[in-house]
Amino acid sequence: MSCFAIAMKRMRVFPLILLVVALLAGCGSSRYERKPSAYPPSDREAPPAVEQYPGEQTLIVASWYGKDFHGRPTASGEPFDMYAMTCAHRQLPFGTQLRVTSVSNGKEVDCTVNDRGPFVAGRDLDLAYGAAQKIDLIGPGSAKVYIRQIGRDLRYVKTVRYSGTASGTVTIQIGSFREQANAERLKKGLEFKYNNVY
Repeated sequence: MSCFAIAMKRMRVFPLILLVVALLAGCGSSRYERKPSAYPPSDREAPPAVEQYPGEQTLIVASWYGKDFHGRPTASGEPFDMYAMTCAHRQLPFGTQLRVTSVSNGKEVDCTVNDRGPFVAGRDLDLAYGAAQKIDLIGPGSAKVYIRQIGRDLRYVKTVRYSGTASGTVTIQIGSFREQANAERLKKGLEFKYNNVY
């Protein structure tokens, strides 16, 4: 087959490709939605700053982190303050408030999950230096502790702006959970802002 025949064959396919692209572009919408200036009005009260609930006590291994991470962003987006009463956990939602009790000396500290970690095998919780000091964890570096969820700082719950001009029903899956209690906790937090949360 000559080069001319190959070129002619390709030129027959090109208009077909243009037609498909034009048809797909016609399916799009050129209508721009006006962005709302504020959240939609709600007849509900503003959520409290802290949600309280009793949790079960769990035995885990905790360690601490500090100077090398001070000032750097945490997984929640806020800067890490090594002197704050905060901690890192792999799975608990940001804002979860924990009461951490040292098994060896019985000292307690309340801290808020604002980061992810630890990333060392055999450890379950990383306390900020300031929180670790309160339970004398600095010397040993890691130790067994009891943790109990005591509440949730709802300032960590992220909200989504939406426009009331959309037609139809939209369902958004926020998460998938192994334990129903975690799903119920998130549901309770979302019900402050949104209707029909299930």
